[in-house]
Amino acid sequence: MGQSKTRLLIYILAGTVAGIILNEKYLHYDSYIVIPISAVATVVLNVVIKKRKLKKEFYETFPEAINVISGVVSSGGAITTSFKTCGDSISGIVGKTMREVDSRIEIGDNIEGVLINSYQRLPFPEYYFFILTVMVNLDSGGELKEVLSRLAKMLASNRILTKTRDGKTAELRMTMTILGCMPFAFIFILKLVSQANYDYLVNTTVGHYILYYVVGSVVIGLIIIKGMISKII
Repeated sequence: MGQSKTRLLIYILAGTVAGIILNEKYLHYDSYIVIPISAVATVVLNVVIKKRKLKKEFYETFPEAINVISGVVSSGGAITTSFKTCGDSISGIVGKTMREVDSRIEIGDNIEGVLINSYQRLPFPEYYFFILTVMVNLDSGGELKEVLSRLAKMLASNRILTKTRDGKTAELRMTMTILGCMPFAFIFILKLVSQANYDYLVNTTVGHYILYYVVGSVVIGLIIIKGMISKII
């Protein structure tokens, strides 16, 4: 996902330190529990953010890449040479992947293996369909231009549907975010207005059960609502 190991380690260290500081100030759990949880939570958060960024970038640039490749094929160029043109004209992860595919083909790597490996960088159904189409065309020929045109139209239609869905669910998603943050905001406010009740919440077994219930119910509720949103349209 374009993430260097050094930067990832820095994020993990920063997240772990932040978790330790918050624990010392608010929760007072044992360090051997807080440190691994903070590290894992930082990794999960980083992966989620990177995946969302990758998905957004892919669906914004891949239709353009398909149009470029289709144009090269329509003008009589080989599909293998279209990767270089696409890599030179498209930015982001899609262009970078196409440049990598072209460079590996140029040094003599098997094109099918190169395309399958590139799927690990762009793990999306549309891209998988694209590389399967290319491999079938290389093996037996076919109407590659027509198939790529249909794929481009499908991507454009999906993008329109996604924007429509996001527009219809914007208010619901905002409400979901606010409701998800409210319990934690109340806990923070409780520390400011009633230290005794806050200490009971974070320093007793019953209080821990209440915290587990709050966190669990919020997470389950967000998962359910997110699943309902994803089924819209």
